[in-house]
Amino acid sequence: MLTAEMKRLLITGTDRALAFGRDERFELVFVEAANASEVVYRACSERVKNLDFIGAFALVDGVASCECVDSLAAVTAMIPAAVAYCRCIAEKSEPAPKEDDGADWLERLYQLPDMRTEVGPA
Repeated sequence: MLTAEMKRLLITGTDRALAFGRDERFELVFVEAANASEVVYRACSERVKNLDFIGAFALVDGVASCECVDSLAAVTAMIPAAVAYCRCIAEKSEPAPKEDDGADWLERLYQLPDMRTEVGPA
């Protein structure tokens, strides 16, 4: 059941995810992805049907935040879920590696005219 704090987190945050788990097993369901289509929604529902709701995650003002169900079992499953959530957000926010354009830069550098003049002691 969503608490008032969880609702506020999910309303105000971005990259929202719900966490389901039991013991050491957990599943993260990103709200935007689950709502993308009926097929994805059904697949997410199938993945979590035997798991308990344990909490919610979201980015609030750029900071990863979570609210957890008030039970030791939920906290036990939320710890690895929090690590997984942060990894997903980090992977999503990493800039795509760009191709190494060092060779092109060197070619352009060597095509520049040499503007040096011979000045100095002989």
